[in-house]
Amino acid sequence: MAGGGKHTPPKDFVCPITGHLFDDPVTLETGQTYERRAIQEWLDRGNSICPITRHQVQNSHLPKTNHVLKRLIASWQEQNPGSAIPCQSGDQHVEPELEAMIKPEIVPVTSPNSVINQAVMDRTTTELCHAITKLCMSEVLKDSEMAVLQIERFWQEMGMDLDLDAQTMLSKPSVIHGFVEILLNSIDPQVLKSTVFLLSDLGSRDRAVIQTLTQVDSNLECIVALFKKGLFEAVVLIYLLRPSIPRMKEMEMVESLLTVINKKDEEMIKICLKPKTASVILLQQILHCNEESVVSSIVGSIASSKEIQTIIGSLESELTEERIAAIGILVKCMQEEGKCRNTIADKVELAPVLDSFINVSDGDRFVMVQFFSELVKLKR
Repeated sequence: MAGGGKHTPPKDFVCPITGHLFDDPVTLETGQTYERRAIQEWLDRGNSICPITRHQVQNSHLPKTNHVLKRLIASWQEQNPGSAIPCQSGDQHVEPELEAMIKPEIVPVTSPNSVINQAVMDRTTTELCHAITKLCMSEVLKDSEMAVLQIERFWQEMGMDLDLDAQTMLSKPSVIHGFVEILLNSIDPQVLKSTVFLLSDLGSRDRAVIQTLTQVDSNLECIVALFKKGLFEAVVLIYLLRPSIPRMKEMEMVESLLTVINKKDEEMIKICLKPKTASVILLQQILHCNEESVVSSIVGSIASSKEIQTIIGSLESELTEERIAAIGILVKCMQEEGKCRNTIADKVELAPVLDSFINVSDGDRFVMVQFFSELVKLKR
């Protein structure tokens, strides 16, 4: 075995330019795969041929991340922790024994009263392992889609009794990359909703899931594209990914955010955060881009529609972040479109706003003071 040792990565997992494991692999039209940054630098220096095949590269725009390869690398790393050793040669191939790798050690339960429960848990854990293996290893889209639905059903059935080992299994990079592949390739609405639900719930519990998703820029673009096409639950995942304000502005999500704000909660699947809540918070962030034309356009859409009443309703939210975001939106509306002050004054309940004043930052208090200041400008 060239390169030596079972912990040496397969040569296909290593960039021929950097000599290191791929982090963001892209496969050119020539069939050769490179680390994105490395091949981009090569092309930026004026080269127009593939460094390995020496064939002409016709398209200078790099393709999307090779998620299949990224998923396989993540599986290999999970089997070989701490073995990110670069290799330049060797033809070995590591067959991932994923099921053995992900299956947690089951601690025997000695209490007679819990023997049945333990048996049920063992069987459920085994079924989950099989579904995860299918998701990560199958090259058939239909099989991967069925695996997602099985995992989501397991997750829903467990509810608050969710086992920590199960959460750990599902948070592994190989599984997260498998979910991303589903978002990229599936056209089944239920499968897409289930995938977004799982990623959102996992991301809300484990920050490492969000870090895995943000490693590849195109992941956010994929999720936003699905959101704008009508997969409105995806707004929760966008919120968890915390994109920058300029990035959100570039992706033109306002129309979709307003659509979600106007929807009833029961029209969408239950998730770790209400899609309306996520939409209100993201909309407020976009409004603070300080570009007058952008702010004016958004405020015009809000002030002239029934969304403003829904946003007023967010002032009574149990979530302080949503309340503060709603106040920020309403302040912008009153500053840009004074006529909406009467509507806001007629509908607003000030008690929840005042309750929020104590436990927020100085910056948020300043926004609240602006809110009251705008209200007192009413021409009575």
